[in-house]
Amino acid sequence: MASSSRPTSPIAALRGLLTSAERGVLEATTGSALAKATQQEVQKLIKQTRELSDKWRGLHESQSRSNKRTKDRGAANARSREKHELFRGAVARLEARLAEFGGTVAATVKGVAARATGKAARQATHRSARAGLRAEMTQTAAALAKKPAALKPALKPATLKPAKSAPTPVVPAAAAGRKKSAGRTLVKPAKVASGKKLAAQGTGQLIGFDVAKQRKARAAATVARLKFDGQTTRRGGHMLARGQRSQARRDSRTR
Repeated sequence: MASSSRPTSPIAALRGLLTSAERGVLEATTGSALAKATQQEVQKLIKQTRELSDKWRGLHESQSRSNKRTKDRGAANARSREKHELFRGAVARLEARLAEFGGTVAATVKGVAARATGKAARQATHRSARAGLRAEMTQTAAALAKKPAALKPALKPATLKPAKSAPTPVVPAAAAGRKKSAGRTLVKPAKVASGKKLAAQGTGQLIGFDVAKQRKARAAATVARLKFDGQTTRRGGHMLARGQRSQARRDSRTR
């Protein structure tokens, strides 16, 4: 009974064509390895695969020209063509993946720009609203400033009524004579105003002077003047020096 042959994957069939380094580059451009690769890694892989694709394309062209003269180079030329196509497909996959990165970056930049534009629009709206409010407040303040104050009713001038003259009492002649004589007998001599009262006539009040307080105030003013002029300090210095000289003389006599 003949055994059935199992189909082989394209990568397994081509392992005999590639070296270990070429297999590593090719496996990095397929499956989950390509999905997990970053943008920098994809750019690096594109550079490597393009170099390999150009290498095997050039070798294939040179072998095609030499095959016209040599019949045994057909198998080698077929292997070079297969490697070239293999790495050309890898370059196409990497370019598509790099385009996906570019689209993601563009979408991110567009979203950031949209957010910035929306923020700028909101700020402009707020500024215009605040400017309108300030304009309204300014107009209201100007209107209040121009509004005339309410006029108060004028007061009527007060009319002066003529004062009624009091009736003059009628005094009998005999009583009038007695009052005049009594007025002459009851008049007393005016007292002579004292010095204190005369001094206080200008203010209409009686002012008492305390001699002791005046003396203290005069002494305090003298001490302040001497202190301000420096006489107190100099006087104290002279007294201290004189005391020191006297003590020195006494000490010299006792020795």
